[in-house]
Amino acid sequence: MTLGERGVKGTVGPERMNPARNVLVAAAFSSLAMVGVFHTLLGAALPAIRSSFGIDVVRSGILGSAAWFGFTMVVLAGGALSDCIGRRRILILACSIMGICSVLLAMIRAYWINGILFALIGGGTGMIVSTSSALVMELFPRKEGMMMNVHHFFYALGAIAGPLAMGAVLAKGGQWESIYRMAGILMLVLGGAFLFMKVSGEERPLCQDRASPWGILRKRNLLILVLITLFGMGAQNGISYWLVSFLKEIRGFPILLSGLGLSLFSIGMAAGRLVSGWLAAHHGNTKVLLTLFITLHLGLFLLLHVVVEVGILFVCFLLGMGCSGLFPGLLALGGLNFPRWAGTTMGLLGTAAGVGSTVMPWLMSVASKRTSLRTGFYTAQLAGLVAFGLLLFSLKSLSGSERKGMEGGHE
Repeated sequence: MTLGERGVKGTVGPERMNPARNVLVAAAFSSLAMVGVFHTLLGAALPAIRSSFGIDVVRSGILGSAAWFGFTMVVLAGGALSDCIGRRRILILACSIMGICSVLLAMIRAYWINGILFALIGGGTGMIVSTSSALVMELFPRKEGMMMNVHHFFYALGAIAGPLAMGAVLAKGGQWESIYRMAGILMLVLGGAFLFMKVSGEERPLCQDRASPWGILRKRNLLILVLITLFGMGAQNGISYWLVSFLKEIRGFPILLSGLGLSLFSIGMAAGRLVSGWLAAHHGNTKVLLTLFITLHLGLFLLLHVVVEVGILFVCFLLGMGCSGLFPGLLALGGLNFPRWAGTTMGLLGTAAGVGSTVMPWLMSVASKRTSLRTGFYTAQLAGLVAFGLLLFSLKSLSGSERKGMEGGHE
């Protein structure tokens, strides 16, 4: 029996204070923080990458889509495999892939080779998102909403550090690839930490049980959560990918100030996840999601219409607040419905997030090609409105399933 399985059964006392368990939680949080770094580095480095490779807006959009395509292709497999062969092994593999590919970036200047490397890095982030999220939910039963927000708070910390580091290096005339190589070395160190971390159990894979994880695919609530994730996370990651370019090209900000805008977006996400976690514990994830979508659309409206520099930077923070608890809240709802197959459920929702995040940067670039990035941001707002409409349409069903999940009524 794994640590996670014991957590699901509600073990208390000495197991709760097990040092190995605490180290495992810390490592899981650290791995997701590095995912935050990688998910924002590409957007922050995009102007420099475009100049380095001499590519236009559409080809640069393809790089972002390549990263999210890799995420999408792997996130479901990573979650499902973690149910079968153990969380730690998947995390070791993910850290190793991300570390090696990051070190190799730009060593060969061919555009398509670097596109493949970005896709592989994206695949590694997908493994970590589904696997570490499932691990944390297993270790903290009945606290899914709060702990998912705390877990993804570390993602936001990484997302703050990434643009700031990239902006500082580029402002001093440094090379964008140097930050990627430093991050890659950190991933290799983290992978080594997982490798030498001894965790009891893992000898009894869940996938040997007679129940099939694919039965959850027939559930209506899962379909609704997948669609909300598809459109909502597509809007979020399309915004974060193009925000630096928007501030630089549409608002005329210098690169350092544009990077600050993305960092403020990430700070808003970090602060918002702590607030969302507290609200979810007291009012439920569904109500929190409603509030967040309203905040997101207000932020997008202001971003497209406010022209004062200080006001725009505040709007970047507000946008981060609006996006903050979307993915953790959706993951928590999925986990409450299907705790037995947490990895598979996290993988399915992560896949939906990856599909939306693969398509949205490309759609925004296509919409912007003949006009400006302003049009691309209107496209993101439309996707967010679709997600908000789906949430309103299924509000009663999702609220009811959340209450049953908190009472242990789902398998």
